[in-house]
Amino acid sequence: MRFRSTRRWTLGVLAALLGTLAWGCGGSDAPANNQQNQANNPPPPTTRTVSGFVGDATTGNGINGALVAVGNGSAQTGPTGNFTLPGVPRVDNQVAVSATGYATANSTLAAGVDQINVRLIPAGAGGIEPPPGPVSR
Repeated sequence: MRFRSTRRWTLGVLAALLGTLAWGCGGSDAPANNQQNQANNPPPPTTRTVSGFVGDATTGNGINGALVAVGNGSAQTGPTGNFTLPGVPRVDNQVAVSATGYATANSTLAAGVDQINVRLIPAGAGGIEPPPGPVSR
C-alpha cells in the first residue's frame, strides 16, 4: 500500500515536471512568436494614394482644374494635368473624371491600381458627349 502512494506521488511529480518543461519550451513563447511574426509581416495597408494625369484627347496637353473623383474622395488637377489623391480605400472604386468643356469619363479603378491616366474628349468634338440638359419651352 505504501508503495502505491509513493508511486502515485512520484508519477504526479513526474507529470507536473514534464508539464512545466513542455510549457517552458513552447507554450509561453507562442504569443511572443506571433507578435514577432506580425512585426515582420505587417498587414497590408487598407488605403492607397492614387495619382495620375488628365489630358485633352486631341492635343495631349494636361487639363488644369479637372475634377477626379475616386470613391468618396476627390482631387483637382494642377496646371500640368497631374493630381494626387491620398486615402483611397484599397478596394474597387468608381472613378469619374470631369472638366469644363469636356465629356465626363467614368470607369472602375481596381483594388490593386494606384495610377490613372485619362484623356478627355472635348465636348462637341464628335466624341462621346454628355446628354443634353432639360429642354424648356
